[in-house]
Amino acid sequence: MMRAAFLALVTGAALAALASGVGAGDAPAAGGLAGGSVAQGDLAGFLTEAGFAPVPDGQFLRVSVKHEDKEYPLHVRLSPDGRYLWLSAPLARLPERRPLPAEFLVGMLASNSGDGGYQFLLVGDLLVLARVVDNRALRPDIVRRELSGLLDAAREGSPLWNTEAWFPPEAGSGGGGK
Repeated sequence: MMRAAFLALVTGAALAALASGVGAGDAPAAGGLAGGSVAQGDLAGFLTEAGFAPVPDGQFLRVSVKHEDKEYPLHVRLSPDGRYLWLSAPLARLPERRPLPAEFLVGMLASNSGDGGYQFLLVGDLLVLARVVDNRALRPDIVRRELSGLLDAAREGSPLWNTEAWFPPEAGSGGGGK
């Protein structure tokens, strides 16, 4: 339980850092959030309205998203100030084998500097793909599109984060033989 809370805190801090450049000069409307925004206590209802069945998961709500005939668990939460919706896709646990191959890690860092708005994060030993969405004029169709886009980005980035490809089997170590 303590580890889950720590991971949620670290992920939240990383997403806050990402959000710091998103609309940083724009303040919410006086008296709270701009019209069409989701309030802190209304996120579960909003996600239900968007067609999901949100389940509390630490500081996040977990939603299951069907994409290309497969179900994926994604995490959603509002930033502490309510200005941003944080979306994240848990991708893979880091393998215990060390050293980790630098080309994959460097590739993820290079991808982070792209203009797609998706960021690879490391939360403990979990690789996560994250996206920060402005919470102004948010509608259910926008959230569905953003979650689908997050899964598209995860699929496109799979050559980088698919840890099974990091350590291909060595020749002659097939085990079991024919």
